[in-house]
Amino acid sequence: MDWYNRAQRESKPIEYQIILEPTQQQWLYALPLADLTLGASGTTRDFTTIYHTPIAKRLVYRVESTLSYKIEPQQLPSWFRQRNLSLPEGYNSKTVAMAQKWRAEGARPGQIIDRFLSMITRDYTYTLEAPLLARDSVDDFLWNTKAGYCEHYASAFVVFMRAAGIPARVVAGYQGGEKIEDFIQVSQADAHAWAEVWLEGEGWKRVDPTAAIAPERVRSGVRAVFDRSVRNPLSMEAYRHIDLLNRLRLQIDVFNYRWQTFVLNYNSDRQLSLVQKIFGAKNLWQMAFMVSSVIVLCVAIFVLLAYLKQRPNALAPEIKAIRRLEKKIAKLGLVRRPGETVSQFLTRAGHRLPRQAKSLQEILLNFEKVTYQNQPQHLTALKTQIEQFKAR
Repeated sequence: MDWYNRAQRESKPIEYQIILEPTQQQWLYALPLADLTLGASGTTRDFTTIYHTPIAKRLVYRVESTLSYKIEPQQLPSWFRQRNLSLPEGYNSKTVAMAQKWRAEGARPGQIIDRFLSMITRDYTYTLEAPLLARDSVDDFLWNTKAGYCEHYASAFVVFMRAAGIPARVVAGYQGGEKIEDFIQVSQADAHAWAEVWLEGEGWKRVDPTAAIAPERVRSGVRAVFDRSVRNPLSMEAYRHIDLLNRLRLQIDVFNYRWQTFVLNYNSDRQLSLVQKIFGAKNLWQMAFMVSSVIVLCVAIFVLLAYLKQRPNALAPEIKAIRRLEKKIAKLGLVRRPGETVSQFLTRAGHRLPRQAKSLQEILLNFEKVTYQNQPQHLTALKTQIEQFKAR
């Protein structure tokens, strides 16, 4: 695999272990640039790591990743370059025309990238409730709806780059995760999409258009985009702001991780024997009854929490404070749009209310410290600032 050897590894590799839950897919997740010590695995031409069959049971494997690297910095094979430049004919004519115009004006690849990212910072919104798009989906997204999530921005960026003659591709994976003691837990809430472009002398370079629209989405993950009030009330994620319940959630995750790392080295008979010892059961029927009782108890607790969560008073105090601020600003005819983040709304309000722009920026700073940086000591200042805010 000559193409694999052409990757330039520029830093020392880091070693770690991954425990992967069943996905029914063949992808093996790892940090780039990854070398796996797992049999029956391989690496595709675009450096995606895969397993020989869909993953139907929990899998544990060790990885060496080189975080600083260059992939094919000098040149791409002509067939591979063409693959990453191809576009379906007869679609998105407006996008293609603008990209070709920029290139014809003499803009270099780096300038085209920067210009596109600058363009989408104006009047575009990050939302998980994106409107349906027309046949020319990228044209419709870029020129009409101007609202979408990471897949919309990544795919629009790639279409634009390819139309401008820059090899590009969409990358789907995970961004972020939650550090718990000595491990990082990555869930579907951390799913993300970004892009890669090929630049001469640099190779494949990562570009994340979402960072230009919703930087809090990239800093803190998708959990940061919407108020806690819209989360699933049956999920422990919905109670992260309640210290006692959040600590309980983290302890459950720690126990689950320790349990998995311990029993993964056991065969099925030894696992069954261990479970019987833990529950004190003499036979399978007794053990099944005890496990079922625990499950029923957990479900009952979640139902109770869901009921409490749905009450108006269950909103986090910082969310309540922001709602009061929204009502004040709404009196001036400026209403928060569906899917608009707090950061986007207060920034937009600052443009419309220049005399209050500084106050709104200070409110936003304290809100982000409380919500995303786990600094509850700023809550009092946030409430005071909102109480003193005069909409005029």
